[in-house]
Formats: sequence, C-alpha cells, structure tokens
Amino acid sequence: MSYYVKTTVALKFGQNAGFNEVLLQLVPFLAQHRWKLLYGLQTLVGDLTENLHLWEVEDLSDVPTGLNAVFSDAELGKALARLPEFMNKETLSIMVKTPYSP
Repeated sequence: MSYYVKTTVALKFGQNAGFNEVLLQLVPFLAQHRWKLLYGLQTLVGDLTENLHLWEVEDLSDVPTGLNAVFSDAELGKALARLPEFMNKETLSIMVKTPYSP
C-alpha cells in the first residue's frame, strides 16, 4: 500500500523563484529517503501564492525517516534556513487513495 504526503504551501507574494531554488535541492534529497514527488504544482489562475506537492511513500515509516533526515542534514539545513524568507505557512497531510481512485 502506498501513502501520500500532501503539502500545501502559502508563499509570500512574489517569492516563487526563491522557494523553487530551495525545492530543487529538497526534492532529490527526499528521493534518497524513499519520497517520490508525483506533483509539484503552483497556481496559474487563482491564489498565486499557493503551491501544492504530492509525494508518494511506500511505507508509513518513510515519512518520519525522511523528515528526520531533512532536519538533521547540515548542508540541506542551510537551504531550508531560507524558507521563512519565502513562505507564510505550510500544511502537511498524510493521505491514502480512495476506493474509486485508479
């Protein structure tokens, strides 16, 4: 069974470029810890400060393992320290597929 980690990020207006720079480092790092980015989406029409990410993990234990790795890596920590410049809020949810999903 797969699990899905959904993050919704509210960016500060006009801060997409800086946020994207950080995520370009975060995505391959998390891939090494069994997180697969299925979608990284930013709004084209609507709330232009919203970004949504959908990650897939095969085992529920991959969620805390990946997060612990992120917050304990000194090099990645330098990039993550910039996030408050770009973000107002992040919400994380763990989800499963519905019975009608393909």
